[in-house]
Amino acid sequence: MNDQIKLNNSETRIMNVLWEKGQLPAKEVALEAAARYGWNKNTTYTILKALIEKDYLRREEPNFVCVPLLKRGEVQRAETRGLIDRLFGGSPANFLSAFVENEELSDDELAKIRRLIDEGEER
Repeated sequence: MNDQIKLNNSETRIMNVLWEKGQLPAKEVALEAAARYGWNKNTTYTILKALIEKDYLRREEPNFVCVPLLKRGEVQRAETRGLIDRLFGGSPANFLSAFVENEELSDDELAKIRRLIDEGEER
């Protein structure tokens, strides 16, 4: 996949169910969405249909099994790149600066960020 991945909030919620649980029959996706988000079956099936039409999800028979075609990391990268491009002039440094300055980060989180930067410099 590429940076052109476009998921709305509802689609992302359904994909999160599938990323966490693995492929599931649509009926089970609907039950999970009802429990998590209070959605009715028709709402879930409408979103599943949209995801199938976008080729982000595959329907397998029997039992309308929903198979995610996107990995969570692909969506995270595309969404992060879009955010950086739209709000930070395409600069990951500007994004990271704004994030670190405006968030309450634990010592562990800061250490992890430092480690990631160090690993990036080594590449």
